Amino acid sequence: MTDVVIQALDNLGMTACAIDTLGAPLALWMISNWSRPDLRHRALLSAAELERAGQLRAAQLRDRYVMAHAACYLVVGTTFAIPSRLQRIGYGDRGKPMFIFHPDIQFSLSYCDEGFVIGVARNVIIGVDVERVRTIEDAAELAELHYAPSERNALGVRQLVDTDYDCRFLQVWTRKEACLKAAGLGIADMPLAEIDCGTARTDPVRVGPHQLRTGTTQVGPNVVSWAWESRNEIAAQAAMCVPAG
Repeated sequence: MTDVVIQALDNLGMTACAIDTLGAPLALWMISNWSRPDLRHRALLSAAELERAGQLRAAQLRDRYVMAHAACYLVVGTTFAIPSRLQRIGYGDRGKPMFIFHPDIQFSLSYCDEGFVIGVARNVIIGVDVERVRTIEDAAELAELHYAPSERNALGVRQLVDTDYDCRFLQVWTRKEACLKAAGLGIADMPLAEIDCGTARTDPVRVGPHQLRTGTTQVGPNVVSWAWESRNEIAAQAAMCVPAG
């Protein structure tokens, strides 16, 4: 299936790689290069999506939006055998993206400078987030505001030039963002310090009514994290192996 998805994306001018989710019940892809969108890509999007893309001021952002949504349709269609004409992205009550006609199919999308990350799953809520590793001057101050005590202890003390500190900081940050996305929440909805997921926590984290597990890896210069609902994990793992009928 991995090769089939990569080939489908390549056919539409996108360079993709699969990300190992370390046993989590979702498939994760990073698209790092793409051609300019044309009629093939735009034909996959709804009129509402094209209108939303047109509202973005920069041409680069408009192109990325179109390609990312086209990639979502391709990944879901290839993974779950659902024709693109039977897919349509909409938004739930709290603004979380969803497939209107297939609510059992979950997806999450996150952008970075180099591209975007797409996560897909079935019968389990998910969230993904990606950040480029870089120097964050106010990381320590942000950690004081938004990180739990255990997370601040794991970060340690920042040195004058400390790439490892920045990486650890972003591992925690992206895990928190992935949890919020999985739960359909924003930063204003729940204090980040209440989401104590650390850099390597394996037991579930409570976010609202959800029990979420998290994972993190590094893909090139980017930290990628994902979160998923742990309560129906076994059923979700099985569903990832069976295409939709």
